[in-house]
Amino acid sequence: ACWVSTLIVAAIVPTTTMTPARVIFMHGLGDTPHGWADILRSSFREQLPHVTWTLPEAPRAPVTCNGGHVMTSWMDLHDIPVTPTAYDDEPSLEASVGKVHAAIDEAVESGVPAERIVVGGFSQGGAMA
Repeated sequence: ACWVSTLIVAAIVPTTTMTPARVIFMHGLGDTPHGWADILRSSFREQLPHVTWTLPEAPRAPVTCNGGHVMTSWMDLHDIPVTPTAYDDEPSLEASVGKVHAAIDEAVESGVPAERIVVGGFSQGGAMA
């Protein structure tokens, strides 16, 4: 499975009268959502009780710049650092963008206003955002 439960971080029911919000946060190359869940939970649970978090997991695939080793990756990278002329792996990019759009659609369908959805990430996940 490539997705972690939406409530992995904010495993609480919003208790405020604030309009619900959602953060969709993507991890970096070789990481997993579990690497971020605890820090996000401890950092934001009390300050943002009206926010739920979706932490998608990138597919596992060979990554060219890492000798073809299989790891979580939003897209294949041929070289690091990435430059403006770097190869774009369009099939994996399109698939990952589709997963982000699906997470946004799910948030809207669950009642979160589109203007209260934030998409972000770290490293390769930030590039996806």
